[in-house]
Amino acid sequence: MEILNRLYHDLPSVMRIACGALAALALGLGGWMWWESRRAIGMLRTFHLSLADVPPLEKTERRHGVPLSAVETLRSRCDELPNGAKHLWNEIDQHVERYTSPEGVEGWFLTVAPRTILTEEAVIGPYYHASFHQAVPGILTASGLLLTFVSILLALVHVTVGGSQGAETVTGTKELINGLSAKFVSSILGLLLSIIFVLAERKACGGSPGHTTGS
Repeated sequence: MEILNRLYHDLPSVMRIACGALAALALGLGGWMWWESRRAIGMLRTFHLSLADVPPLEKTERRHGVPLSAVETLRSRCDELPNGAKHLWNEIDQHVERYTSPEGVEGWFLTVAPRTILTEEAVIGPYYHASFHQAVPGILTASGLLLTFVSILLALVHVTVGGSQGAETVTGTKELINGLSAKFVSSILGLLLSIIFVLAERKACGGSPGHTTGS
């Protein structure tokens, strides 16, 4: 605790504000990431529930396809879904076609693999900006390092060499050396925030967008 107090007092007020701003940035980006993941998961759950009551076909029935009554039931249910979930069904419905077996049984088939239609980007892209959120840890780390370099640069500005040749005197080193340890606080903070963000992202997406689309 004593070390932390010393680091806090050695840290210039400008750096305290900058570190606070970095923490606020991480908190804001984390909240945005969590909100987008909840929105994507909610949409997928709504879509899943709309299909859950339709029983799968037995193996002996699959060669004849899905009955028209089941297809019409799905269509009526999906017409009542929110726009996001309805869009998923519309993409599937475009590839549902009717075939008649040699025995004269009429059935409906999906002519394209579901994963080909409902790719991860197509499903969660409008709700969850994965590429941006994956870049946030790097942004936080780089911001912490940038603050450290800026603070060291500002301290070096005050370091001057005076006097004649052979009797030079260096001034400004006291301020540089006394607060040198505190100048690395922002780098450590950036690294910690990036680790926390990665863990939060794994927790937020652990049962969801990517995992749900792949199941």
